[in-house]
Amino acid sequence: MTELKDVLTPLVTLAGVWLGARFTLRNELSKKALEIRTARLESIAAECSEVLTGIRNYGGTLMHVLEMDFRLLTEKVGPGIPLTSCRLSVQDLNARAAELDDSARGLDHAKMRSCRHMLMFHHPDEAVRWEATVSPLLRTLNDFLMVTMPGEPIRDMKGVSRSAAEELTLRTTLSGQLAQLARFQAELTESLSAGFVALTRPAPSLAVRCRAWCRSRFPFSSRGR
Repeated sequence: MTELKDVLTPLVTLAGVWLGARFTLRNELSKKALEIRTARLESIAAECSEVLTGIRNYGGTLMHVLEMDFRLLTEKVGPGIPLTSCRLSVQDLNARAAELDDSARGLDHAKMRSCRHMLMFHHPDEAVRWEATVSPLLRTLNDFLMVTMPGEPIRDMKGVSRSAAEELTLRTTLSGQLAQLARFQAELTESLSAGFVALTRPAPSLAVRCRAWCRSRFPFSSRGR
């Protein structure tokens, strides 16, 4: 019996040490995984908010620039001239847009692609909303200015012009799209923030989970106390 005790005691001690080490390692791995997930979530939230703010600033500024150009034109030609007859060449409008592209308010296409890809991989539902909100706004601008995007047939803007009436339609469309973009940005930030809170909220203790399970299984057990 003594010999059996002498054998079992070291084995029990070794098993205890092994279980303790395994538990500690598992906790460290879980903690590291949580740190990675929260850091990634923070990065996505910060970058996407910056990108969406940039798109809103760009769209609003370009809309104002085009409005002022056509307003100056209509004032120059005088009253009584139909808006459809007040025209500016697309080449001149593109030159104005190029000035904005080269400024601090120009679009950062690399960051836009990065944000879109991160949403596609980690938050596909939000990526779908991105396609439904951001892409139409950019397409509206590209169509008005006849900008050729990668993979599209080259648009020949030579001799093409836009009227003040078309600019007014553009402004109305853009105003609605920018409002939708602002709502999307706010809701995306709220969604990512909720995800961050859920990740960092302490898990309920075993006793709390047991009580919740008992209440769900035996709803009348606590009555009459």
